[in-house]
Amino acid sequence: MYIDTHAHINDEAYNNESPENLLKRAKEDGVKYVIAPGVNIESSRQLKDYSEKFPGVFFASGIHAHEASKFYEKDFLEIKHLLEHPKAVAVGEVGLDYHYEFSSRTLQKHVLSRFLKLAISIDMPMIIHCREAEEDFYSMLKEMPKIPRGVIHCYTGDVKWAKKFLDMGFYLGFTGIITFNKSEEMRDVVRNTPIDRILTETDSPYMTPSPRRKIRPNEPRFVTFVADKIAEIKGLKKEEALPVFVKNAEKCFGIELK
Repeated sequence: MYIDTHAHINDEAYNNESPENLLKRAKEDGVKYVIAPGVNIESSRQLKDYSEKFPGVFFASGIHAHEASKFYEKDFLEIKHLLEHPKAVAVGEVGLDYHYEFSSRTLQKHVLSRFLKLAISIDMPMIIHCREAEEDFYSMLKEMPKIPRGVIHCYTGDVKWAKKFLDMGFYLGFTGIITFNKSEEMRDVVRNTPIDRILTETDSPYMTPSPRRKIRPNEPRFVTFVADKIAEIKGLKKEEALPVFVKNAEKCFGIELK
């Protein structure tokens, strides 16, 4: 059994293809569960509805770094309410993105700070987006009254930063990037990350694994390539590794998967 812990199944890149089709194909390939993170209030509402409709779908709710300039207090309050839903498993996707900087760094940090404090106050894990912003994110964590728990998804930092975040208790999520020919540095991060702190994800519709790079967009069923590659890097049979990845998701998000 596989799990995709990060898939944007309602992204417009799917050109109106129904999430039902995406989930059907995923299930046929052994992907039984999907965690779908919201990036703004609209997507969070929609994913809540999907989680009610599809048994294998859980959702998270947050404001992405790219959406920080559209942050409104009323949306924050609604997200807080959405997180009370029984199939809400995390605060997110939230974080910092200094690669594109669609919103100013100051505003990104302000919005992230609100969600860090929220996650701590309601004792809920986080799905963190951190791209080229490790230093500021680490500093913000150090300023919190306690370190929140959760995953740094689509991890793209180096081994040094991986160790720092692992020491803080975070899980690391890996995507199809680890299958790319020029991603030996990321495979080295996988080698140096304990197997019990790894989450498998697609970040679909992005980050399509190399065996399917010409297929656009990525989708949850392709998490099989990610999980199998991690097992290969770790020198494990996939039959040994897959139950660990499922157990990691259960521990990180406080869910029971059967």
